[in-house]
Amino acid sequence: MFQYREYIYEIYKKKSFSKAAKSLYISQPALSNVVKKVEDELNVTLFDRSTSPIKLTTAGEYYIQAVEKVMKIEDETKRHLNTISENSKNSVYVCCSTFFCFHVMPEIINIFKQSNPEISVRLIEVNANEFEECVNSGFADIGITVDDINKEKFKIYDWVEENIVLAVPGGFEINKKLKEYMLSYEDLKSGAYLSDKYPAVSLSQFSKEPFLFLKRGNDMYTRGLNMCKDAGFYPNILMYMDQYQTSYALAKQGRGIIFTRDSIVKYESPTDDLAFYKIDDINAKRKIRIFRSKKSEINSAQKFIDYLTK
Repeated sequence: MFQYREYIYEIYKKKSFSKAAKSLYISQPALSNVVKKVEDELNVTLFDRSTSPIKLTTAGEYYIQAVEKVMKIEDETKRHLNTISENSKNSVYVCCSTFFCFHVMPEIINIFKQSNPEISVRLIEVNANEFEECVNSGFADIGITVDDINKEKFKIYDWVEENIVLAVPGGFEINKKLKEYMLSYEDLKSGAYLSDKYPAVSLSQFSKEPFLFLKRGNDMYTRGLNMCKDAGFYPNILMYMDQYQTSYALAKQGRGIIFTRDSIVKYESPTDDLAFYKIDDINAKRKIRIFRSKKSEINSAQKFIDYLTK
């Protein structure tokens, strides 16, 4: 069924038999014969040839979805086997969120490498619901997350604590009456805002404003809802996002209010597009944790953890 999947998939991507044939370095008649053979085997038509560019039929769409699942399994198998191979060569695989992959970890890894040139640290970007599986399956040696981790399966290390603040689009009218609560980039970057002389805003002031939330299952989703609940209202959520970076970018565009980690200002340029506010709520403080499988005995991974937590 999938013997010729590369040919079918290339046609799907190029939306043309001739372009796909050129890309595959075979003649168009030969490619057409391959497709006909697969269609005869499955007793379905995969492509609607009456349109330009060609389109998938309903059966074709299902076939492509199945091919992509097979390709994903093959890719995961290769990655897993490569991980096993690389582990024997002093490689450490770390799974973390987009924010940590892009902003936090590269500099840390570079400094670590200066004193540990024999150890290679690789990053794997994962979503909130993939951390435990990524480490438990062996794809990664270490996970870095703010989520709760199964203590029975994993050894957990508290790393650092971070604070959550409110980021409000600069153009929102409500900022005008809350000027005394607004925080500057320098207030956030230095951490000075954490002192008692900086007043926290009451979230109830924003009960009628639009919010942008990360999807259910993300720690920020849960904390955001709890903070709004503590303030006596349910937020008016316009959109749910997979990635924190996306929500931050949309907030800057004026789409809605977000709950954000205060450390974002260390990696983003100062802007008038957002106004930041301190929040006085138990949910506005959380720990970032490092974890690894209790079954793992990879010395290089433990060495990297020791470096992070020293």
